[in-house]
Amino acid sequence: MSDENLKTVKGFVAQSSKSLSKSKPKVVKNTLTAVGQRVNEVAALYAEGRTRTYVLEYARAEQWKVSDRQVDNYIAKATKLLKEANLADIEETRAMVKTALWQQYRRAALDGKTSDCILALKEISKISGLDETTINHTVAPRRLKDVSDEELEAEFFVHSSENEEDTGI
Repeated sequence: MSDENLKTVKGFVAQSSKSLSKSKPKVVKNTLTAVGQRVNEVAALYAEGRTRTYVLEYARAEQWKVSDRQVDNYIAKATKLLKEANLADIEETRAMVKTALWQQYRRAALDGKTSDCILALKEISKISGLDETTINHTVAPRRLKDVSDEELEAEFFVHSSENEEDTGI
């Protein structure tokens, strides 16, 4: 190939690549800030009770220029944020209720109201997950017909005295 033909081919390739680069749309990556803002907007929409369809329409109206799949990614991140916030609210509420119940217990103990103390402790144990319905028993129950009356009394009085020491009653 002659030098002249080679220059012509190189010129054609250079010109073609310029025209190709002009015809390709530029892919703009969203910044972390923009993504975070969009996720927060989606979270706010979901907190208002909006649906996925509404969020997709909102994304188009705001001209986010992203695919439905990307909006689904925003929705997933927003849902995770809402769950984390909800768990934090639940734990905060649980702590406030426990504090109020402990105050109720102390007042009842000072007033000598044993039944109110017991009720407050039962509620505290429920909130803490220590009530009978939530405890998984790992020890196999003993058959009572094989236990003597003396063993039952000894077992009962040992646990009763431990409970009285723990609660201060």
